[in-house]
Amino acid sequence: TIIYAYMQACGMVNDHLVECDWHKKTKKLAKQG
Repeated sequence: TIIYAYMQACGMVNDHLVECDWHKKTKKLAKQG
């Protein structure tokens, strides 16, 4: 939905697999923000 896409864009939701490099990167950015 539009709301879920917004949450992804804001970093509220991390849909990356745990094995994915981007999962760690987005999790780190979320802690900073």
